[in-house]
Amino acid sequence: MAGLFDLYAAALLRHSKMQPRLYSSEELTRYTLLLPPGEFWQEQNGWEITELPIIGESMTLTQYMQVAYFAQLRADAPVSCLPFLIPPYMLGDLGNWDDWKTLVAYLAKEDLIPYILFRNKKIRQRNQDLYLADIRIGFTKDYVYGG
Repeated sequence: MAGLFDLYAAALLRHSKMQPRLYSSEELTRYTLLLPPGEFWQEQNGWEITELPIIGESMTLTQYMQVAYFAQLRADAPVSCLPFLIPPYMLGDLGNWDDWKTLVAYLAKEDLIPYILFRNKKIRQRNQDLYLADIRIGFTKDYVYGG
């Protein structure tokens, strides 16, 4: 069975209808970062802002990754960036957040690296300020795509 790196790279390129060839880690990461933002997927799915999970409160980062990435890869679904809400204090202290450190370590073993993309616009929700965000997975090695 293919590893997470191969599954993710192949899904990203296949669903983007890219040509078979060698892709550098920089190209792959650029394609990931250029995917439509979380707001696009929110709108496509008809989700209200109040329906989105708050990472660290209503859903752990691990649960989010299972739903937003790993289950999609197993189902061969197109790569998407499902949105979530996150408190500002978590964004400001990623290095001390255990879930984030675990995700970084897990993905590093697969030659992948996570990024959180958030809109610098606070949303007042459930009596707190939150940011709308999504996670992108970047690449740390090149990949030969066979189509």
